[in-house]
Amino acid sequence: MVGENFLTEEEVLKELKINKAQLEEFIKSGKILPSYQEGQRKFKATEVENIKVSLSAAPPPPVTTPPVGTPPPVESAPPTPQAEDVGSTRVIEPPKKAPKLKVKQQTPPPTEKPGFLKEPTKSKAGAPNIGKLNGILLIVSLVILLLSVGSLYFTWKGNALPNFLLTLLNAISQLGG
Repeated sequence: MVGENFLTEEEVLKELKINKAQLEEFIKSGKILPSYQEGQRKFKATEVENIKVSLSAAPPPPVTTPPVGTPPPVESAPPTPQAEDVGSTRVIEPPKKAPKLKVKQQTPPPTEKPGFLKEPTKSKAGAPNIGKLNGILLIVSLVILLLSVGSLYFTWKGNALPNFLLTLLNAISQLGG
């Protein structure tokens, strides 16, 4: 392959006196194989000579595509319809009615806000409405806080806790489990 001589595509077309479409047919049939060198498609000179010899002995292969630059074949125009005689009757049917589609009407979006977006109602006294359970929990937690502060005070002073404080603390500790 070192001493092999290669021809460019243009040189092959001139040497064989064929067009590009015929060259592509030779490549597809495997009669000639292209090599790519320096970004160009090249062909072995020995293969080109073999094709040249076979072309001189046989008629050229049929062209499957017209050469570049040739105008497309002219097709004959379709026959024009003959004009109808004056006074001929032709029935024109009205278009068929399309079936009416039943569309469900969508419900309008609610005008009222959902419950969780509503602002809480205020009581008459001006205090916020915190609910019964929340109020009870608030009172219980305040009582526990007062008892805790009282027991800390007596312990800090070194005095014994009063009996009512001990009773309340024991009752609360039993509620917790």
